[in-house]
Amino acid sequence: MCLRRITVGLRRRIPSLGASFIACLFVCAVGGANGQSSRLAPVGKVVPYWRFEAPPGFGLPRPIEVVVASDSEWKALWAAATSSLAASPQAPSVDFSRELVVVVGMGRQPSTGYSISAVPVYGEQGVEIRVTKKMPGKNCGSAPAETSPTEMIRIAKGNSPTTFSTQIVQRDCET
Repeated sequence: MCLRRITVGLRRRIPSLGASFIACLFVCAVGGANGQSSRLAPVGKVVPYWRFEAPPGFGLPRPIEVVVASDSEWKALWAAATSSLAASPQAPSVDFSRELVVVVGMGRQPSTGYSISAVPVYGEQGVEIRVTKKMPGKNCGSAPAETSPTEMIRIAKGNSPTTFSTQIVQRDCET
């Protein structure tokens, strides 16, 4: 199957989350008290992350790109993503003193064939979340079932993301 790539030059700064969070980022950026650089890996290297297992039917109804840093935010997002399920599973446990959760979603889509993924990598200004949105091309077969592609990943708190970048890949099913 051929893939046609459409790169969307979207680099968005993550909105400010408060003075204490900014202070923490500053300390991490300058390497703490010893003045060492916080860069642990070359630009483009993947940051260690863990993907949450999602039950069938899981997803958020609106497009989203957010970093979750508290238990209350996490539980609210999980509840929203599982609200369409007959039996809503409990949110996985996250230690927000050591970890962050990155949530990306495409919102409601008219058929199957859509997907989204998020990979954190070291960038020039910190950690960049590279989002890939895949969609069916004009002649691709897909079932007319509403879907809400959503992905949630867990990263270490010291790897606080600074930007999201998005690439859209449209499948070419004519060949």
